[in-house]
Amino acid sequence: MSSKYSYQINYKDGCTSLSFNQHRTIAWAKAMYLRKITTMIKEDLDDIDEVVLYKGNKIHSFRDINFKIDISKPADLHNVMFGI
Repeated sequence: MSSKYSYQINYKDGCTSLSFNQHRTIAWAKAMYLRKITTMIKEDLDDIDEVVLYKGNKIHSFRDINFKIDISKPADLHNVMFGI
């Protein structure tokens, strides 16, 4: 069975919001994230720092508020540094 995707929203104040749902594809995780942010108030949207996409229990990639990949933050290096 393949690993599934989930995401975590990190806010500028250090708070986080986890997606407990496991999605089969990145596209489905993105769709659910975009659906979630449409229900947020503007102040909360402005406070989003980054979105972390997980595959299983490992970081797959770091994303911006629009769920576009942030290549300036290498997920593989982060996984190695923190033993994930």
